[in-house]
Amino acid sequence: MWLEQAHAAARNDIPLAIEILEARRLVKGYSDTRADGESKFGRVMTMARRLEGREDAAEWVRRLRQAALADAEGVALAGTIRTIESFLHG
Repeated sequence: MWLEQAHAAARNDIPLAIEILEARRLVKGYSDTRADGESKFGRVMTMARRLEGREDAAEWVRRLRQAALADAEGVALAGTIRTIESFLHG
């Protein structure tokens, strides 16, 4: 699914496809660490799908990835998602 999403994005937005590929780096380790990474990765991929078609999609996926790496609790990621939600729905 992840590679298919990157491949589909590459048809219209190479920078977005690259950011989608980079996001997989969130998944690492074992046990709880891996589960947390998978969860964050899933949230980033969900938002990446929602951002497709926007000129700034790659930039926002980059921000999501950086936020996911910023803290173990996911506070920064949740905040970035809220920001994106505000302009996607607003």
